[in-house]
Amino acid sequence: MLANLFMHYAFDAWLARTYPGVAFERYADDAIVHCDSRSRARHVLAALDDRMGQVGLRPHPTKTR
Repeated sequence: MLANLFMHYAFDAWLARTYPGVAFERYADDAIVHCDSRSRARHVLAALDDRMGQVGLRPHPTKTR
């Protein structure tokens, strides 16, 4: 339960606040982020990588695309 609360703060709330037009789903520690273009996806992925670093996490190098 604590991990879910942490991810809500670290991922869900941050993404909704920073990218309000980007839809996403999160399942435990996995997420799907829907972007309307490849360039937007690259931008969001880079920002997400920075955000995860801020909270002491990092995306899985082979599963993240």
